[in-house]
Amino acid sequence: MPLLASIILLAVLSIIIIVYLIKLSKKTDQPHAVDLQPLNQALNATNGKVDALVKSVGILSTAQGKTEAAVGGMTSSLPGKLVDTLARAIKESPLGELAQRCEKLEAELERARSEAENRNQADSRRLEEISQLSRDLEAVRLERDRLTGESNQLRNTVESVKANLGEERAKLDRANAETAKEREITAALRKEAQLCFAHLAPAKLMGGELEAQIRDTYQLAMAGELPSVALWSTLTSFGSAQSDPGAKDFQLQIVRRLGIVLVQAWKHKGLSEKERHEQLSVWAKCLNEHADGRYNLFVPGLGTPIDRARMACATSATTVREVLCWQVRNAVGANFSLADVA
Repeated sequence: MPLLASIILLAVLSIIIIVYLIKLSKKTDQPHAVDLQPLNQALNATNGKVDALVKSVGILSTAQGKTEAAVGGMTSSLPGKLVDTLARAIKESPLGELAQRCEKLEAELERARSEAENRNQADSRRLEEISQLSRDLEAVRLERDRLTGESNQLRNTVESVKANLGEERAKLDRANAETAKEREITAALRKEAQLCFAHLAPAKLMGGELEAQIRDTYQLAMAGELPSVALWSTLTSFGSAQSDPGAKDFQLQIVRRLGIVLVQAWKHKGLSEKERHEQLSVWAKCLNEHADGRYNLFVPGLGTPIDRARMACATSATTVREVLCWQVRNAVGANFSLADVA
């Protein structure tokens, strides 16, 4: 490299000298030409030196090539142990340490990149979870608002129901008070009715098999059933006449009336002809037992021939198909009234 620099320096000096001479020739006032022989000699000497330097550069380049070839062959011909020694030396040198540090730093950089990528993925998942939680939270808020509205409506409804309940409770209290008064009135009426029933019911017929029918007649009469009203009024008249020794003839009329209204009441209840005949026979038997010799009742049997001396029939029938009222005879056995048959 120093030789090449010398060659370049000489070439530059030659060019400078030539330029200087040209300028000098232009400035001179002498008509004759300048003597250039010394200059040409100097140039020739310079060119000689330049040629020598060029030859030296060629020789140096050739030597450098041979040296590189020798070094390359030398490297390839080194034994393996020397190569290992050189590698170990390089590794233990600052350059090797620097390479190892670079490898470690690259590995750490790769791990950091992997961790950063994992963190980015985790952050993306967290962002998605946060977004989902935000949507869920908004849905919960909407549901809360809806439930709050329904709760307010229910609260208003409860308040309204409470107010209505208070009014209904007040009405119920008034109704209970009125009902209590009515109960008292009803109890008093029931007591009076029991006393009335005890006084008006035929005493001799109570306690026997007719008592249940008599009480049932009384309940229906109090309820306003017309056939039962007629029957109960007849029973009370019968009881009154029975307790009056001077009402013997009147009692015969009541006994006849009793037979008629009994049959009418049973028809109203839907009893058949046979059932009405059986019930009329039961009543005639009980009444005869408590007649105290004032009367005697006779009930014709169904299907028996009609006896005109004891029975009255509005048709031309010859046998008894239905008994409408029993026969009533007085204390001496004479007919007071004939049995009504059909």
